[in-house]
Amino acid sequence: MSEFTILSIGKLKPKKVSIDHLYLDPNNPRFMGVESTNVTPKNKYTHPRVQERALENMKNYGIKELRENIEEVGFLPIDKMVFAEIEAKPNEYYAIEGNRRLAAIKWLLKEHEVGEIAVKPNILATLKELEVYILTDFSDLGRAQNLLQGIRHMAGIRDWRPYQKAKVVDELMTEGKMASEIARMFGTNPQTVMRLYRAFLAFEEFRNDEAYGEHWNVELFRMFDDVMRRPRLRNDWLGWDEDQRKFKNVTELEYFYKWIIYDPETKERKIPGANYIKDLDEVVAHDKALEYLKNEGATLSSALAMSKKIPQVSWRTQVEEAIMALRKIEASELEHLSKEDIKRFHDLKSEIAKALERASKLSK
Repeated sequence: MSEFTILSIGKLKPKKVSIDHLYLDPNNPRFMGVESTNVTPKNKYTHPRVQERALENMKNYGIKELRENIEEVGFLPIDKMVFAEIEAKPNEYYAIEGNRRLAAIKWLLKEHEVGEIAVKPNILATLKELEVYILTDFSDLGRAQNLLQGIRHMAGIRDWRPYQKAKVVDELMTEGKMASEIARMFGTNPQTVMRLYRAFLAFEEFRNDEAYGEHWNVELFRMFDDVMRRPRLRNDWLGWDEDQRKFKNVTELEYFYKWIIYDPETKERKIPGANYIKDLDEVVAHDKALEYLKNEGATLSSALAMSKKIPQVSWRTQVEEAIMALRKIEASELEHLSKEDIKRFHDLKSEIAKALERASKLSK
């Protein structure tokens, strides 16, 4: 197979390379900010300890089943891995797409070499030299890596964590790509792309917050992602502004920040994890339960229990009641409205306009 151009990021050239000259990427997006926060310089990629650490990190990403499969049937290079030459190290390459597969092969060979397992000779022959793609003629290696990895992992071959997906989406949106373009590239839909993009922007706001930013951790991203899935939390409670791409209800947002980080006294989080965002959604539907949750010592479970005891009143019923209440206002009362009364009317008018605007945007 001859070389070919991939998107607008460079050329892919097929080449057979000894496994000894193929290296894992220690700065793999999967575990940057999770297993590791340090960026390894490229001239250190070939160091044995760097590679050992990268392999140990990759073991946390479901490669055991892949290793066992390769041990049974060998490595089938139907979907070739992509590598780039390590700067100042001719004919030494690191994986920019295919770290899981390379890690599984490296792990298998390591166990074979120390005698923990005995790989069959015919299987072993498929692992010593691999046909891979070498990326050449690239202008921006970081962008190339994000695109190549994103195309595979956004579609779920082996999912990245949501934060890594959202980071790629943000980079592409920043370049001027449309959600529909990114969706086609990654085999998903524009709605998912926009949800991840909004969640990433909201997460960056949290990261840059003067009071709470020090608690930023990529594992918290799932909570922001789940908030974006829920209109009541996203729009009604935290007040997502699509034009400014940020939450506007800063007082409520501060409560959310407090609840997702560890309390310095109890050493616990009021919202333990992303799986509990659905419970917060239920609590927010009831003002009394939400106000209770804002108290020191109140737990999400007790607020949720309180919300279940409060009779559900649909928004339609509440709107009908508001209309009837307005119709019953006497002329004499309208003549003597206080400043607070006038403000209430303006607030009501503003909320109606916002609701209609949201409805118009969502119906497009």
